[in-house]
Amino acid sequence: MLAPSVLLAGGADEFYERLYTRGMADFRTADYQLAFTELHKAAFGLVEEIEKFETAEVYAAIAANRLGHESETRDALLRIAAAEKVQPRLRSMTIPDDLRAELLRAAATLLTKKESVVFGISEQMQDDAAKERPRVEVPTPSVKPNVAETAPREAGDANAPDRNSRRPAPAPSSPPPANEHSPAASAPSTDHPVSKDPAPGSPREGTSTQPSIGTLQTIAPMVPPKQQPAKKTIDARLDEAQQAIDNGDPDSARSIYNALLREPQLSHAPALRLAEGLYRVRDFAGALRAFRGVGVIGPGEERYHYYYAVALFETRHYRDACLEIDLALPFIEVTEDVAGYREKIYRATK
Repeated sequence: MLAPSVLLAGGADEFYERLYTRGMADFRTADYQLAFTELHKAAFGLVEEIEKFETAEVYAAIAANRLGHESETRDALLRIAAAEKVQPRLRSMTIPDDLRAELLRAAATLLTKKESVVFGISEQMQDDAAKERPRVEVPTPSVKPNVAETAPREAGDANAPDRNSRRPAPAPSSPPPANEHSPAASAPSTDHPVSKDPAPGSPREGTSTQPSIGTLQTIAPMVPPKQQPAKKTIDARLDEAQQAIDNGDPDSARSIYNALLREPQLSHAPALRLAEGLYRVRDFAGALRAFRGVGVIGPGEERYHYYYAVALFETRHYRDACLEIDLALPFIEVTEDVAGYREKIYRATK
């Protein structure tokens, strides 16, 4: 009788082979998002087979490149480069010419000269790829300081503006006083309007508005600003939601989780906790949204594939649910609930 570990290893190898075959089939049907996910995960179980590992990464890189995902394309290219340093196979692998050319263009564009050496890319190819990338124009300020106005002038500068030209013109000299016995002295002037007394309560010209010595002033007391309560961290809010679940209050937990769904770009670990929490309060649509923000579920996190599978099944994404439960089954205990969902998912995809 074979030991359980041997059976598990055989099942895992078969699982990655099926995942590899499915990924290649999805690539051929131009389902690049699903092909990238399947081939990327299949490569984890094919590291002992260098050529098949590289083939999975080659097609994963091309799929990501066609989706416009530069980060995922570069990561796949770097994994190919690492494998080539161990055992060069890329140049002898059977890859259609158009796909090989697309792979090399992506490597020339996204990798440095040092990183792309194993691909056999010339400097001319990299220079051509750099020219094809869109150039980012940095706008320059449109308003420039007026140097003529702001720069200091040396003495004797012929171009310096005349400082006297900026002084106000002198006021015209006042006419000689009229004879107090003449009619002009007794008649009011018609050249200027007759001045009126200022309105009551308004300060007169030349008078000070400062309080006189000895006048008491009322000074308003300084009110310290209200201190805002410290914002809770993401982990603290997740702990609070878990406490609500433990206390039998799923509605409060669901409210916290839904608020966290609106947070921009949670990191990987909090996003996984959020997705699991929404799964546990049976908010499967919310769990699906959270899982889509997680990224790649890596080694040691296989149980989350099961939670993701349930969320996909409950939201009628049966094919994707089948993929996720296949990724989970070799690594989790098949309880009654797991077996029940496995049966329902397989039946829905027939």
